[in-house]
Order: sequence, then structure tokens, then C-alpha cells
Amino acid sequence: MINILLETGTMLTGSLIVAIMAMAFTIIFAINSFRIKQRRDYSFLNEFPFELTQGVGISFTRYMHALVLLFSTMMIFFGFYRIEYVLAHFSGLVFLISWTATAFLIYLIFIVRFSSVKRHLMISALFFLFTILNGLMYGLYLQLSPVFMIDKTYAIISYILAALALMFVVNPKLSHWSYMDKIEQQDGTIIVLRPKLFVLAFTEWALIIINILLMINIYFSSFAS
Repeated sequence: MINILLETGTMLTGSLIVAIMAMAFTIIFAINSFRIKQRRDYSFLNEFPFELTQGVGISFTRYMHALVLLFSTMMIFFGFYRIEYVLAHFSGLVFLISWTATAFLIYLIFIVRFSSVKRHLMISALFFLFTILNGLMYGLYLQLSPVFMIDKTYAIISYILAALALMFVVNPKLSHWSYMDKIEQQDGTIIVLRPKLFVLAFTEWALIIINILLMINIYFSSFAS
């Protein structure tokens, strides 16, 4: 039993570390390359994740995709290694499906351009939905599955992250995400600029962070069960 727990802990730790390092390397490397290529700083408040990975230049884009794919793969591996009693309660199975879909959608969020607006919006909508479902189902899994814990701290944190994701999704400004700021020049010409807080782009980044926080919460909960 001790060996099994040790192996589980080792694999969970390894996949979590690799996932976080892959995302960290993606962002750090992309920010620096973006600054050199575009001759300006990248803004997490009004630019999309795909603009970061695409803005590094064609020669580096493949490396960005590989790093994000590594993150998504480790995220999926992490989820399957954590949920031990998939068939014991529907929440475990639903969580695994939702978690796997989320990992795939995060990869798409980083690579699908807005050349197809409808396609990107569909990916974003699914990403929003599955992020909320991740928090709800994992919290329910902790409460109702055979790995039920007396300490409900991690279940509560999971629910809080789901509620936080829901708050971002139901933001009234999200329905007007495409509205731009307009600046009229002295000669009468109008310049259209993104607002400082471009709500859809910011929300995508926020949900990526929420999923990483949920992953960390899942990791620590595995040692408390």
C-alpha cells in the first residue's frame, strides 16, 4: 500500500511540475520573443493567448505549440492518475471527461486564430463551460466518492474556483466583448483601438489560471484523502 501511495504521489508530483514548467516556459519565452519580434510588450489584459504564441514569429511557433501540447498532455495524465475510482460515482467520470476536454481546449486556445471568429468563440464557450464543470465535479467527487474526506477544505476550494469561473462567464460585459474604443483625431479620422481591458481575452487568461489553481488544489487533496 505504501509503495502504491508513493508511486501515485511521485507520478502526480512529476506531472504537475512538468505541466507548470511547460506553461511557465511557454509564457516567459513567448513574452521575450514577442517583445523582440513585435517591438512592444505583450498585454495579458487585452490580447488573446493565441496572439502571444503567434506573435513570436513563424520560426518559433512550432516550439510554442510543442510546449503547450506538453502542458495539455501532462494535465490529462495528471487527471487520470488522480481519479482512482472512476466508476464509483458519476462525478469522477464526468470530471475526467471534462478535464480531458479542457486540456485539449487550452491547446486550441493558444493556436486557433480569430481568422475564424465563430470557431474561436465556440472553443472559448466550451472552455468556459468545462472549467466550471471541472470545479463542480471534482468537489462532488471528494464528497461522494470512496475517497471521501472528513476535511472538506479541498472540496470547498474546488467549488470556490468553479464559482469564480462562473463569475467571469456571466460578466455582462462579455456579451459586448467586440466593442472597441474609438479615438477621433484632429483631422477627423477615427482610430479604433482595443480597450485596456479586452474582456474576452482577459477572461481566457483568467480561466487558464483557474484551471492551474484547480490542478494544484487537486494535487494537495490527493495527500489528504
